[in-house]
Amino acid sequence: MDIQIQKIQFSYNGTPAIDDINAKINPGDLLALVGPNGSGKSTLIKCINGVLKAQKGVVLVNKTDISDYRTGKLAREMAYVPQRGENNTSSSVFDVILLGRKPYINWKPTSTDLEVVAGVIDTLHLNALAMKDFDKLSGGQQQIVHIARALAQQPNVLLLDEPTANLDIKHQIEVMEVLKKLSGEKITIIIALHDINMAARYASHIMMLKKGRVFSYGSNETISEENIRNLYDIDVKIIRDGETVFVIPAS
Repeated sequence: MDIQIQKIQFSYNGTPAIDDINAKINPGDLLALVGPNGSGKSTLIKCINGVLKAQKGVVLVNKTDISDYRTGKLAREMAYVPQRGENNTSSSVFDVILLGRKPYINWKPTSTDLEVVAGVIDTLHLNALAMKDFDKLSGGQQQIVHIARALAQQPNVLLLDEPTANLDIKHQIEVMEVLKKLSGEKITIIIALHDINMAARYASHIMMLKKGRVFSYGSNETISEENIRNLYDIDVKIIRDGETVFVIPAS
């Protein structure tokens, strides 16, 4: 699904969080939103999926205003993993992931619903945890389950707000590899990240946000020493090995 963001603006108590944001995101794009804390990454994601209604401008999904989507229809098209999900449930991991099938379930789960959940569990290597109580898991494990629940929705658009923040490096890479694979299957993915190197390695496009505005938008070529210095007020060195980009502190 293609997404068009047209001059959207959102303020909290009169203070702009995002302002005059424009972008066109195509099916299969993996867009990483990067920028300092408070730059508007989370707010932008919430405006894209309708959790927040843009006070100016419009978000179009397949040329339809996001506000015109019925809740059930939107839930089949778009899944959202917040920065901190609901963690106080004693349900099993399997049942938590099954909640992702809610937009499709009328009376009770079908064999298809159960197969989708089992497939997601296998993809994210959660088999050993499937029958464990969700609230007994570590924070990182719970985050992976939240991602699994979103994948169970089988969305065409997947939005994730700092999904790797609580994960060790092994699970960070596993999650990003899954997202990269999904983008190759024409799922549109928008992800807020703090890790510039993860963004450079996995994203097809990068949007740098500063004080609620787009500072730079493009391929990983937008990751430059000058842009990082202006965005974060820190000097770094950029090392390029073919298409791979490494950002390290300047000595």
